[in-house]
Amino acid sequence: MTTSLNSRNLAWILGLGLIGVVGCVGEDPPVTSSSMTSTTTTSGASETSTSSSSSVGSDTSTSTTETTTATTTTTTTTTTTTGVVEPCNDEDPLCFELGEAVLLGHPVRALAAIKTEDDSFPDLLAAAEDGLYWLENQGNGALSEGIKLDMMESAWSAVAVGDLDGDGDEDFVAARASGMMGVGGLVVALSEGDFVLSAEPGEVDISDLALTDVNGDGDLDVVASLELDGTIAVYLGDGGGGFGEPLELPAGIAPSHVIATPVDDDPVDDIAVINYGSVTLGTSLVVDDALSELVSYPLDGAPRALAATSLENSERDLLVAYESPDELTVFRAQDDGLLDELASYPLGDSPSAVLSGDFTGEDGADVVVALPGLNAVGFWLNSGFGELLPYTTYAVTSDPSALVALPLNDDGRLDLAVASDGPEGGVHLLLSDPVL
Repeated sequence: MTTSLNSRNLAWILGLGLIGVVGCVGEDPPVTSSSMTSTTTTSGASETSTSSSSSVGSDTSTSTTETTTATTTTTTTTTTTTGVVEPCNDEDPLCFELGEAVLLGHPVRALAAIKTEDDSFPDLLAAAEDGLYWLENQGNGALSEGIKLDMMESAWSAVAVGDLDGDGDEDFVAARASGMMGVGGLVVALSEGDFVLSAEPGEVDISDLALTDVNGDGDLDVVASLELDGTIAVYLGDGGGGFGEPLELPAGIAPSHVIATPVDDDPVDDIAVINYGSVTLGTSLVVDDALSELVSYPLDGAPRALAATSLENSERDLLVAYESPDELTVFRAQDDGLLDELASYPLGDSPSAVLSGDFTGEDGADVVVALPGLNAVGFWLNSGFGELLPYTTYAVTSDPSALVALPLNDDGRLDLAVASDGPEGGVHLLLSDPVL
């Protein structure tokens, strides 16, 4: 059901226009083709890295050294870049229509799906260079005009969704960038009939956000990566939508993205972070209601994107997309929380975002990577045995920057929202083709 703007009572409304085109993508006929190499990793030669971190809730600092091992074998697979296909082939495992775009001309840095109690379909929050926007999901494959939530023309870098006050409704936190048009820092919005923005005290530049219960009190806490400071900041929640002073933990050089996901064999969310400057992936386990010391894993290239998934049999996998070389690496977590490098896949371009979801409904979680140099998104399909098979790339928009998988209609399949942070800007839609 589509909720009207009046019933939502969102603060500071500003409408933006709709524009778009319709097309369809499949594997046949191809326009161009390219060769991609898939690299599988097993244990072998060793490499050692060391990093240090403090535990949340204490004033102690500890360090740890972990050893990772890897050897590689290489196989080659061919994938195709496809053009408009009409209609889509029934035999294609993946097929999309290009839906209408919104917020064109507004560069968007981050996206998050949010669902209110009146909605049948999740809406989208868009963190843009000129504001924070709410995009209503119409349930028919389209998004409504953008609703601007902030009064100032300030830039926003990240947004995360969760129930912050325990009322059963989804709230959100967002990161506003420092600049001439505003003070940077954490902003909270509670779903109490409206979403009026409330800034937390203190000025800080946040590159990414995650929500999880760090200290085991049943309340969501905020975990923020501070790229300029080289730290992770933890804001402990009070269960009513308020947060305490941030507790900062050393993370590495230029921590750009952070996620909350189980890494060891307990169901509690842990923390994973990628450091662009130190070219590492770091994990911090929640142990005895506090974050443990950070364990660092060296990467082959500078990391640009991070996501959690399970490629087979409820395994706990981390996806890291990096540049120079342009590759996607899968790390598999063991029961003790240590990571093994499972496989690497060439991307053909520097990535900006990575996402996992079951787009085919057949063999488990698939993977999508935003490839800004190609103005495209690339799909890798799950083989059903934990391997990713390169399938196709689709030129959906220039400078793709963020990805969200969500249902945009009632066909039972996942669709894809793609943000652009280049001059074209906006949020662009790939709709699962109804013939499938």
